[in-house]
Amino acid sequence: MGWIEVAALAEILASLGVIGSLILVALQLRHNTVIMQNSTYQNRASLIGDWARPLAENSELYSIYRRGLKDDTQLTAEERGRFDLILLQNYKSIEAVHQQMRSGGLSKDIWKQNMTMLGVTIGMPVGRASWERHKEVFLEDFKAEIEVYFPKMSAED
Repeated sequence: MGWIEVAALAEILASLGVIGSLILVALQLRHNTVIMQNSTYQNRASLIGDWARPLAENSELYSIYRRGLKDDTQLTAEERGRFDLILLQNYKSIEAVHQQMRSGGLSKDIWKQNMTMLGVTIGMPVGRASWERHKEVFLEDFKAEIEVYFPKMSAED
């Protein structure tokens, strides 16, 4: 075998090595994407749990939340403050999930599930009023998304 044949064989082997490396990189990227999506999904579950846990563990706080959703005028000033904090934490948790969705970490289907859950509060007049009082602390793209899912209610709603 002459030098030309050796050079051609070396070039073929080098090309196979590059193809093998590209396949390995693609497999690693796919694996890392799955890990990132799983981590993001777990983070979403943790955010929801962090919001709901105090309500589940503290019957007084849960009572404030339920009464506040029905009619926040029946709450004392202190209770109304706690009610607003509960909703603010809920909205901030959903905003974090929104950013994960926008960065590609969560699917649109999962985002729609979050909007359904958010509808329990912001879809009600009292929840919407709380949102309106605090919406300036949220990112513009999140506020726009809220308006898409939950257009402002008219006076007769």
